This record gives sequence, structure tokens and C-alpha cells, in this order.
Amino acid sequence: MNNKFTEKTNSAVTILVNQDWCKRCGICSAFCPAGVYDTDDFGLPSPVHHERCTSCMLCVMLCPDFAIDVIETGDRGGMGAMGQG
Repeated sequence: MNNKFTEKTNSAVTILVNQDWCKRCGICSAFCPAGVYDTDDFGLPSPVHHERCTSCMLCVMLCPDFAIDVIETGDRGGMGAMGQG
């Protein structure tokens, strides 16, 4: 099976949403403290504000479908997860 992914990358993270696994529950959108996700007309989350991601991993931990992955890809200028140095 070929999974469909929504992928957004900035200088610090890559956010992947597996569209085939996502059941569109909205948990990621509801609990993201940075407001990274918007949902489309069908309820599918998209990380449209990926530049806001702090790598807190709440979306990854709370997703009941294991449909989200956040991969740290770059330097946060000495800042770790949640903006703590």
C-alpha cells in the first residue's frame, strides 16, 4: 500500500502526517500548544504553521493512530524542545 503523507519542513523540524492512517479525530489540532495544525474541509490535519513547531511531541504522543511524526532536522540556535536551552 502506498501511504499518502502531508510533509512540511522548516529549518528545525520535518512534520509528517500519514493521511491513510489518520482518522481525522482532531486531537493534534486541539492539543498543539503552538497552533501548528489546521484542518481541511474533510478534517484532515495539515501542519500549515510548521514554523511554529517547538518539537514538544504532544501531537505524536496523543495521536491514537500513530499518524504523525516530528523529526528534528536542524539547529534551534541552542534551544531544545519547548524552547529551553
